[in-house]
Amino acid sequence: MANQFLDAQVRTAVSNQSSTTTTSQTYQQLESILGALNDTNNNGTNLDKRPDELLLEHLANPQLAQSSSVRQQAVASGQTVADDFNQLAGQTNQMRSSLNSQVVPTPAP
Repeated sequence: MANQFLDAQVRTAVSNQSSTTTTSQTYQQLESILGALNDTNNNGTNLDKRPDELLLEHLANPQLAQSSSVRQQAVASGQTVADDFNQLAGQTNQMRSSLNSQVVPTPAP
């Protein structure tokens, strides 16, 4: 009887340790993905720039808003932001798929 109890306790402890390790690794991966938002030195997404500052600058100077080169730059910047978000979404979906494949159904007792 005592052996069954101890065996169950060991199985529970091992399961808890495994779960904690997986959770920790998952959070580290998410931090890595989200950390790319501010990474301007290693081909990061550079999403920490403030687009509202650019907009205010252009509103203060209507001649800039008339410039086709400024509009083209705004479109290019918008496309870059969209591409960056799509890349982050792809990485997150890849991570989710990987985690889903690691989930193994527990056999019924």
